[in-house]
Amino acid sequence: MSLLMWLGSDKIVVKHITIPVKVSKVVDKLLDLHVDAVALVGDMVDGPLKSLEDRMVPLWLLLFRYRTYFVSGNHEYYYGDAMEWFKEYDSRGIRVLNNK
Repeated sequence: MSLLMWLGSDKIVVKHITIPVKVSKVVDKLLDLHVDAVALVGDMVDGPLKSLEDRMVPLWLLLFRYRTYFVSGNHEYYYGDAMEWFKEYDSRGIRVLNNK
């Protein structure tokens, strides 16, 4: 089960991150880049919130520094409740661009 399928900026693109330590390393790199915004695009999660929420902790650090946007892919709908994830992102301050 993978946590992130794509995490991107104009300088970083990472595919298939499954280990929280690797997620932390990518977040650290983003924090060092001083970007204007972060886009979390498509297929972020492959499972329900309860089974993956501990792996999301490093991503919440991005929210303190950068405006963060999320666009869903098909995996959010295939594996669990997509709306549950959208509500979680929204409650954390991630702007969910769902048909916007």
